[in-house]
This record gives sequence, structure tokens and C-alpha cells, in this order.
Amino acid sequence: MTRSVPAVAVAAVVVLVLSLALLTQRGGSDAAPPATAVPSPTERPTESLDEQIARVARIVADIRELTFEDEPDLTVVAPDELSLRVEQELAAYDPAEADLDRRLLELLGAIPPDTDLRDLLITALSEQVAGFYDPETRELFVGAADPTARVGRIEEVTLAHELQHALADAQLGLPDLEEGDDDAVLARQALVEGDATVTMEDYLEVGFSAVDQLLLATESATLLDQLAGMTELPHFLQESLLFPYEAGATFVRALRDEGGWEAVDAAYADPPTTTAHILYPQLYLDGVEPLPAAATTALPEPWSLARTTTFGAADLVLLLEAPGGDPTRALEDARELGRAWRGGRLDLWTAGERSAVSVVMRTEGEVLCDAVVTWLDRADPTARTAPGGVDTAVVDGDARDAVVACGPEEVRIGIGDEPAVAATLASRR
Repeated sequence: MTRSVPAVAVAAVVVLVLSLALLTQRGGSDAAPPATAVPSPTERPTESLDEQIARVARIVADIRELTFEDEPDLTVVAPDELSLRVEQELAAYDPAEADLDRRLLELLGAIPPDTDLRDLLITALSEQVAGFYDPETRELFVGAADPTARVGRIEEVTLAHELQHALADAQLGLPDLEEGDDDAVLARQALVEGDATVTMEDYLEVGFSAVDQLLLATESATLLDQLAGMTELPHFLQESLLFPYEAGATFVRALRDEGGWEAVDAAYADPPTTTAHILYPQLYLDGVEPLPAAATTALPEPWSLARTTTFGAADLVLLLEAPGGDPTRALEDARELGRAWRGGRLDLWTAGERSAVSVVMRTEGEVLCDAVVTWLDRADPTARTAPGGVDTAVVDGDARDAVVACGPEEVRIGIGDEPAVAATLASRR
């Protein structure tokens, strides 16, 4: 739905979040730290950096049942240099695209009004960098205080994650992670990052001893402080950034359960085409493809169509999980409601500083009609909802107006700064 910031920078931060989450799931973060420093059996104080990289690469290859034919092109650099590299990647987030992202996210209640979206994301994602893989150059970068010595535990986990990317790229070929509609791109990212995340999970089990995991868990407080900007992002932004890793990992596990790593490998040649495949892997396994969604009525001049893109199942679920950006207002069955999504289109219209958005969803049954009205009502505490005609609801709020029109297996939503604009966008062309 939105133009992503460069994925390479996102990965640098999200891997750290997931490292902590995985340890927490194992109970590590709740365990008491040792009273005195306990030498780890796998710390290998005499191991050189090259030996460490070779060991991690060997374990990653064994986990993934693939082979490194060539030595990975890996560079360990000081944190400041790594941060600079990532900041250069983040600078590619085009300000004009960021402004369109801001407009549509504000209209959908996903971010507060007047948010400087580009600055918010760049600040959050440049706070802490662990490492990244650049698919264009096939280079791996990992940050360490001493680029000549073996890296620490967090960096080793990151190294395992990024080495998996290099391995998959060399042996399977990464799908296009930039071109195409937004929902399909996010789905492909979820395959790639989900694969690396599952590999990282397995690495924590076989590459780290119990002592290693305990010692890594004791670093969680510092890690959380470093990631404050990431964890305090609005719900939609935070979950959108985490989606390829968390939901992607669930998708990859489902494929592996179905057909082993061979099924995961095959997905690189036949990648998922929608986030519905990621959220509900059986749809992918059954070959269910999204349905096209028709455009709604165009707005007259001075309005102009600024963007047309997909509105995916992930977009729907994340919005239902936090109406108005507030998870406490969530629709309890948001993830289950997403199963009714069968296709979606979003059009963003602008006229100077004015903005309006239309969303058309193809649906299975009629369950999403009431869900969307409830979401809009909860998104704006000042909203007043009333019937607007047959199968139509009008949500009148102080910040924006919305009209929801429901038909057989279709939901149309118009949101704008006045009722007439919203009504036009919710009508059939």
C-alpha cells in the first residue's frame, strides 16, 4: 500500500528486534543473569574472525541444506561506518513518495496528523544497525567495535541471518524485491526474510549453547533502549516493518512442514503474489490468486489521481488491529477477518493540500462490510455513523468523512475531507 523505505536498512534493525523476541520466547530474557561471568563453551576466545565467519557459514548451509560454492563477500566495519552506509540507503526514500505515503496513512488513521513520515522512519531505522545484505552487489556488511576481532553474540546472530540471504541468492536467486505492485513486493519480501528468520531461529538452537543464549538474553535491556525509536513507531508502521520477518517466518514454516526445505526452495521460483498467501499459507499451497478490484468513480478537477496501488490482506489486518493507530480499539478477530479478503485496490487523490482515498476490496461473503464500518467508527472517537442508503454507511468524523458501500462480494470505501468527496469515491464507476 505504501512505498517501502529501502529494505536493506529495515533489515539492519529488525534482525535485532527478532533476536530479542526469539530469546524471550525461549524464556531467556526472564532468566536471572549469572552472578559472575560464565565463559561460554561456544565463545572460542582463540577463534579468529575468519574462522568464526567460516563456522557460521557452515552451520547456516547445513541448516538450509544448501552449499556455499564461493566464499561469501563479507565485510566487518565499525558501527559508525555501517550507520553511514545505511543512512545512504535511507536517503533513497523519495520525499515525494513519502508525502503520498503520509497522506494516505493519515486518511486511514494509521499515523497521527501532520506526521513527518520520512523523518520518523529514517530516525527510527538509523538508531541501531547490526548488518545487512545488499542483493545488488551481493555484499554482506556486519558492524563490530573491532572489525579485526571475532564479533559478539548479537552480531553473530545477524551474521547467520544475512549469510542465509547470500546463500539463497547464490543458490536459488532472490525474487524481485522492488518492482511490481506493493502487496506482491511485500509478499516476496516475506518469503526472503521469513526464510532467513527461520534459519536464524534454527541457528540459535544449534549454533549457540544454552550459556550463549543466557548471556545474549542479559543484553536485552540495552538492546531495547537502543531500539526505542523502532518500538515506539505507530502500530501500522511497526507491524509493516516486522511483517516480512514474523509473518514471513510463519509462512516459511508452513511450507517446510508441507514439503521440507525443498518446498521453500521451490517458492523462490514461484513466489507468493499477495500477502494473503503469507498470512494464510494454505491459499498459496492451493494456488488461490487475488481477484482484480474495479476502480471507483473519479473525482472531478482540481482533483488528480496521485497513486494507484494494491490494498492487500496485510494492510487490512494491520488497520483492523489498531483503528486510529490504537491497538486497544482493535477488532478482536482482525486476523480471522482478513481471510475474507480476495483482492484490493487503493487510489489516492490530491488537490493541493487536500487528500482523499478510495479502497475497493473483493471479498468472500459479507463479513468485511460490518468490520470496515466498525473500524472506521473506532478509528475516530468523534465519528457518528448512520445508514446512507441501501447497503451504505456514512461515518461523519471531525478529522475526515467516510462512506462504505457494500455489494455482493465487494466493499467500497471513500474517505475525504467532506461527505460529497467520500460518497463519490465509494460509488461505482
